[in-house]
Amino acid sequence: MSIFDQKLTNAEILLNGYYPDDPDYRSYLRSLVIQDAIAEKEACRAAEAAERELEEQYRRQVQLEKDLESFRNEAKELFEEDERKSPIDQVCEDAELFLDIGYTSEKKLKEMLSGEGYPDALIEQCLACIRPDWKENALTAAKEYITDKYDVREELRLFLEEEGFTEEEREYAVNALVQVWRENAVSLAKEIMKADALSRKKLVEELLFWKVAEEDAVYAADHCGIIWARSAVRNLRGYAAENGGTDKITWADAKGRLRQEGFTEEESREAMAILGIDEISLALKEAERWIAERDDDLQRKSPKRVELYLTTSGYSREQIRYALMNGNWSAHASSLIRALMRQRRRGPKEMTMTLEALGFCYPELSEALADNAVLWEKSAEEVLAEASQ
Repeated sequence: MSIFDQKLTNAEILLNGYYPDDPDYRSYLRSLVIQDAIAEKEACRAAEAAERELEEQYRRQVQLEKDLESFRNEAKELFEEDERKSPIDQVCEDAELFLDIGYTSEKKLKEMLSGEGYPDALIEQCLACIRPDWKENALTAAKEYITDKYDVREELRLFLEEEGFTEEEREYAVNALVQVWRENAVSLAKEIMKADALSRKKLVEELLFWKVAEEDAVYAADHCGIIWARSAVRNLRGYAAENGGTDKITWADAKGRLRQEGFTEEESREAMAILGIDEISLALKEAERWIAERDDDLQRKSPKRVELYLTTSGYSREQIRYALMNGNWSAHASSLIRALMRQRRRGPKEMTMTLEALGFCYPELSEALADNAVLWEKSAEEVLAEASQ
């Protein structure tokens, strides 16, 4: 029988013996007995839990003491084993540990072993025994160093030099990563070309500025996927935008710009053709623009002055010839005749000689004279009055 049940039984016996005729009081006493029994039962449970916790703590303490004793024994064995090792075994073991931690150079490894108190002669003997592959160490260190797609050879050389690798070891690591340098150079070239419209020549120069090796720069220029004629178009559009548009730049300006930027003749011709700056007709467009720029300058309307201007502007003989053959010289001659007649009256013969001196030829000259024949049929007063309108 549990403590709780025993208390209830005792309470029933007591109540039946002393208070047989008072049910309310019996009920009250019964509730008090029940509460007391419940509290005593909870106290017993708490005591049992505390006792179990103490037993668990004791068990853990005993296990901890056993583990500590085992550790002491192992440490003692290791110490005794180290005492039995020869100095060369100890330094070799430490050297292998350092090499496992990081791929270090011979110089760095010597510095670390010296820091452990080993003499130089013992260190040299150790290195002669373990014989690490310093070149492979340099290569592994290089691979761990390269984390950026824009890293270049020169930066790696500086890093390996700081780590104490010899020149031969550095070059071995650098040359073993040829494909990495090429890929990095291509990535850098693409980023540069996103911002600037460069020629192949200028791109190589830009990559060299960023310390990319020349062979990697050339490889990147050939494998970055750029169509150089399109780059020339972008470049020329930017130049034209700075100068008021493509209709404001001459063929000579465009060609000179692209030559200065390093584009080839073929790339320049293709770019100018795409933008409508063709070699033949551009001289004619420039001549018309130059004539209209100063309409009051009568000399500008003459073929000789136009030819002189186009020549000094750098246009070829073929372009100038095309401009002279396709210009609207008949209209220019007629305009010049009327302007000259406003200045003073001239006869057909004198006018013909004047226009020939300015470079006008047949049939444009004869057409202009025929169109203005009425000027010589009118009186001087009528001509002057009509010309002034």
